[in-house]
Amino acid sequence: MTLQIPTSSRDLNELQSVLLQAFSVPPPYWPKLLSDVEQKNFRILRQNNEIVGAFGLYENELWFGGNPVSSVGVACVAVPIIHRRAGHGHNLMNQQIRDAFSQQFGISYLYPSTDRFYQTLGYGHAGERVTRKLAPIPDIRRQHTLPIFELDPTNPSDFAQIQQMHLERARRGHGCHSRTRGHWSRLIRPPGTTVRFYGFGQPSAPEGWVCTAQVQSGSPYPLLFADQVILSPAAGRTLWLVAALHRPTAGELKWHGPTKDPLTLHLPQADWVIEQRKGWMLRLLHLPTAFETRGYPAHINGVLRMSIHDSVIPENSGHWELTVQSGKGVLTRGGAGGLETNMSTLSTLYSGFYTAQSLQDAGQLRGSESDIALANQLFNGPEPYCPDAF
Repeated sequence: MTLQIPTSSRDLNELQSVLLQAFSVPPPYWPKLLSDVEQKNFRILRQNNEIVGAFGLYENELWFGGNPVSSVGVACVAVPIIHRRAGHGHNLMNQQIRDAFSQQFGISYLYPSTDRFYQTLGYGHAGERVTRKLAPIPDIRRQHTLPIFELDPTNPSDFAQIQQMHLERARRGHGCHSRTRGHWSRLIRPPGTTVRFYGFGQPSAPEGWVCTAQVQSGSPYPLLFADQVILSPAAGRTLWLVAALHRPTAGELKWHGPTKDPLTLHLPQADWVIEQRKGWMLRLLHLPTAFETRGYPAHINGVLRMSIHDSVIPENSGHWELTVQSGKGVLTRGGAGGLETNMSTLSTLYSGFYTAQSLQDAGQLRGSESDIALANQLFNGPEPYCPDAF
């Protein structure tokens, strides 16, 4: 069995049936899903002329240490009910991992439906996307806020500004991705929702934006900040001014952010509640690509030796040396000793979601005190955050 791109109307009809069954997606949503992912990016696995598995791909970059790393986002992983527990899921994902490795992608990442399944394939926990709810919306009167202006994402000039600020956020953080056309479509054109973008600052030099989604149900209606980019302290204060200006008609506010969201520091007290946590995972694929294209702290130099076990990509197994100098890394074969770890744990370490010390304390990796200290420094950074659940 090999992966195939769906090409015929029969392929697409069967793919639709498999995905709608797996994710309880209403049939009217299928055309938008097909458009967002794009037919060429779906893969199907057939056995005895039946689809026994499927998934979709988003080819883009994840940002670490100020640099983009070529990545493939995996979405819509599905196996029909009657074909489950037959190993098709592992076969499906093994082929995806091997194919992406052969194309020298650095990272595969996803929002999992079940963590354990993906851990056996070498994926490690990389971060969380937390949805918070605040009711009522506070009337925070802040000084030194910025002018607010509307951005039209259908206008090429405005959209270029929106994208540019998004990429600046990615450069400053860990784990944010360069959105594909499909990711932007999911944000800008969600079904049954009115979306508006508000920029902060001068239109010629904006300092952030917020995408508001007004769900027209109930009175007063709930307000969602579907995404926000904050590039200055004043932009953070202005975000809460936008929330306060919705008070006459919005009964509550929801927004997405990392586990430790600095936006909550603007609130006079912690009246918000966490409504949902969604963890995301990543897997390292082509190790030289993953380690040599990301950035590292400019003031940390050293050689990190690693002994790696990868059950899916044997080419990754063995001894490696990562030499870091002036913010850049070079990965070579060889060396001995160093950190001993499997691919799932190494992927978590790479993301910065847990430190090497924490992973050692949990029995997930082994290394000398100097190895652990160097790994703590190399992969340290902002809390990893991928803003789009898909």
